[in-house]
Amino acid sequence: MLNNRSFKFFGNDESSPANLLFDYTSQESENKFRAENAIFKGGLTLKYGVNYEYARFFIENFDRSIPGLNEPINVNDQAFFHSYGAFISASQTFLSERLLVSGGVRMDGSDFGATAANPLNQISPRLNLSYQLKPNLFLTANTGIYYQKPPYTALGFRDNAGVLVNQENDIRWIRAVHYIAGIEKVIPEKSRRFTAEVFYKGYSNYPTSIRNGIALANLGADFGVIGNEPVASDAEGRAFGMEFLAQQRLFNNFFGIASLTLVRSEFTNPNTEGFVPSAWDNRFIVSLTAGYRFGKNWEAGARWRWLGGTPFTPDDLEASALIANWDSRGVAIPDFTRINALRLAAFNQLDFRIDKKYFFDKWNLNWYFDVQNAFNLEADQPPLLLPTRNPDGSLRVSSVNPEKYDLRQVANPAGTILPTIGLIIEF
Repeated sequence: MLNNRSFKFFGNDESSPANLLFDYTSQESENKFRAENAIFKGGLTLKYGVNYEYARFFIENFDRSIPGLNEPINVNDQAFFHSYGAFISASQTFLSERLLVSGGVRMDGSDFGATAANPLNQISPRLNLSYQLKPNLFLTANTGIYYQKPPYTALGFRDNAGVLVNQENDIRWIRAVHYIAGIEKVIPEKSRRFTAEVFYKGYSNYPTSIRNGIALANLGADFGVIGNEPVASDAEGRAFGMEFLAQQRLFNNFFGIASLTLVRSEFTNPNTEGFVPSAWDNRFIVSLTAGYRFGKNWEAGARWRWLGGTPFTPDDLEASALIANWDSRGVAIPDFTRINALRLAAFNQLDFRIDKKYFFDKWNLNWYFDVQNAFNLEADQPPLLLPTRNPDGSLRVSSVNPEKYDLRQVANPAGTILPTIGLIIEF
């Protein structure tokens, strides 16, 4: 079960209901059943099974912040979805157990749309290969088709007449095709593993906002509640790159893992040409995690991450400054003709933690001291567009155009050091 809440008052003034711009509350709950059987015979492993999911989505949504609406959205309703699937998979070794082949196929269906309801429209074959070149050195490759449900915000969106709009729009499962190949080196006597992989992932049937013609994958967190609007399953995407990983399992009281990911993530939009960077197109990600176990049950660990900056969409300065727009929204209007055209600066963060454990006959005690963002660094964020105010606090009207306010951009860094003391009791 998951609860969501998002609301905004004009000028952050909650003293009057008339200042309410939007108020969104939703609750997602899922009940799942799965049955499977496994058969082992010689070097063959065979598994098959079925699954069923019953989901309930409750929504209470008031929104008058969207430009162009004749009347505010005002919905209080719920929806129920039934999803079902079946799968079969097998694995077998060949060439004196040097080659491992595994594969399978599954089907999924759900009643959230006409096309989605037929499992034959969501057939997902998968194939994995692992070949031992020489002791502890392996070539790996896998490919497969995967389907994922769109977000419940899109599945459960209703208009003021109570119609499940996106069910009428025949919203579909998001389709992804994966191609991955790599090499793996294992040093078992020292509990070490090294891998290098290249990958390509192609996406289709991705939801697109009908209001602004933008794929949901290209909308960042600054766009508010993602998917709570009419959508069409017509965007495409791709992610490709390479990843290097080195892992040290616990050995001589030390453990650690290091990874470097180089990636491009791009999606199409109906109202723009070609692929544009998605909201999570970091370009590079470096992650270092390490820890050491001292005597008397003391343990220390740290994690350092360095990420490339994500793209963001600049504000439409002209449209945002219009008095009619600002009074109805209280926030800037994105410039959808320049979707994700700008990029934030890269940032890094160090976290560390110290644990002390005590073991008793029938219970254990663990206290820890944790510090997030130990360097107290501030991450770059998109600038805020805010109105200039008169000495009496009122919004200043432009001296050049009486239909506009004077607006200004304000830097918006985020991040602070966050220490935590915790206690864990295990029975």
